[in-house]
Amino acid sequence: MIDITEQLKSFESQIINYRSYNLAYMTVMRSIQATQMRGIPSCVVLVGPSGCGKSTLANQIISTYPPESSEEDNGGVRNRRPTMYCGLPTKATIKSFAKALLESLKFEAYSGDAFELTQRAIRQILLQNVEVAFLDEFQMLADKKAEQARIDVINCVARLVDRTRIPFVILGTPDIESFFYEKDILRRRFPFFARLTPLQLDLTEPGSDLQLVLRGLDKKMYEIGHLKTGVHLHEPEITLPLFFASGGIMEDLRLHLSNAFSFSLYRGDGTLRCEDFSDAFEITRHDHCMLAEGNPFEVDRNRLLEMANSEP
Repeated sequence: MIDITEQLKSFESQIINYRSYNLAYMTVMRSIQATQMRGIPSCVVLVGPSGCGKSTLANQIISTYPPESSEEDNGGVRNRRPTMYCGLPTKATIKSFAKALLESLKFEAYSGDAFELTQRAIRQILLQNVEVAFLDEFQMLADKKAEQARIDVINCVARLVDRTRIPFVILGTPDIESFFYEKDILRRRFPFFARLTPLQLDLTEPGSDLQLVLRGLDKKMYEIGHLKTGVHLHEPEITLPLFFASGGIMEDLRLHLSNAFSFSLYRGDGTLRCEDFSDAFEITRHDHCMLAEGNPFEVDRNRLLEMANSEP
């Protein structure tokens, strides 16, 4: 069997910039720069549905920093970690949050109460020279039953910001909007806000986000796969069913394209066919598919157009 691993890795690593993604990226970067210039933490909240690119954006920013390193001084070996990324635990408590912070810092000292663990995390952030911290999955606190945990964690975040004086990037679904800015404690500490949304259907405008993404990925697919001929992602016969299959969710769209690309590469004839996309649909789950049943690539295009035009 043909080994297509490197070609798929190369394709899946491609990041295509488009307007709403660029705006979110620049907002996060502006938050970091403002903190550095003002000397006052000017943090940012980034929201968006799952699969819309929040983690991709965070990883892209993290990649611009040097990797973790170690250096030896009079006090022994010290880790230097320019960035940290921590996911909020399911059913978070102040103590489990503090443990998650320590784990992301690779400092496995979990004994003590919540206050002691938080102080330990603050000390490690300072000792390891963390320049920017990403805290993900904050929608875990949106549950009405988690009110006390929400209050505790928000107070902890405020303390982290005040004590470390570094920019924090909070990531989560739009659910966090209902509580994050509810109290003054975080409003002045998080003056920046960014949002990522699903791509919107546009079959004709080359400058639309969807068309920019598909044209960019189409170019990379043909280059990486050395494809000679075939269909193109930005053509309506592919764009329309692809949109219906993914619901405009970037993660679903990328997975579908990767699977279609793999069918083309395995065939090895340098072509990209409609059937590659149809087959790709059959081998994956589609939680955001806009069709109640059936394969969008097997549905009449006029029917899809009618459905698209009837969407509110």
